Amino acid sequence: MRRQLVIAFLFASLVAVSAGCGGGGSDDGDSANLTPKAFVAQADEICTKSENRIAAEFKAFQKKQTEESDGKGKGESPEEVKTRTHEAIEAVGIPQLHRLLDELRELEAPASKEADMTAYLDALEEEIEAGEDDPQTLNGSPEKIFAKSEAAAKGLGFKVCANKNP
Repeated sequence: MRRQLVIAFLFASLVAVSAGCGGGGSDDGDSANLTPKAFVAQADEICTKSENRIAAEFKAFQKKQTEESDGKGKGESPEEVKTRTHEAIEAVGIPQLHRLLDELRELEAPASKEADMTAYLDALEEEIEAGEDDPQTLNGSPEKIFAKSEAAAKGLGFKVCANKNP
């Protein structure tokens, strides 16, 4: 049960972070002509889809882990919990964060938001790379893990992507 709580907390963090990451391009391929308001709405929609995708993949990952352990997850040592958490981050979290980053890069910001969007994407990329170097850095509160990119997302006016209530 403790392992599931730790992993659930981890993925709650990743879901929140994914909201900060955005993802996806415009359906019509003409995102360069978006108004700032439409750009924010589109980015937040992308973030919502990303949250849903991460939650679904986490659930599938957790189910697979439970099946493989035959319910032996009870009474795991702290080291076993840490190992499983790292596996979850590496198997679901990091790939999904990269996907988000790539998708958000496809969304062209209006000229008035280009510099801020670049700063946001650069900050997010740094935070993801830190997680690749040490998965433990992605285990915890999204407000701490993704402080720099969330601040940039808030500056862009994002709500979902900045982990603010829409």
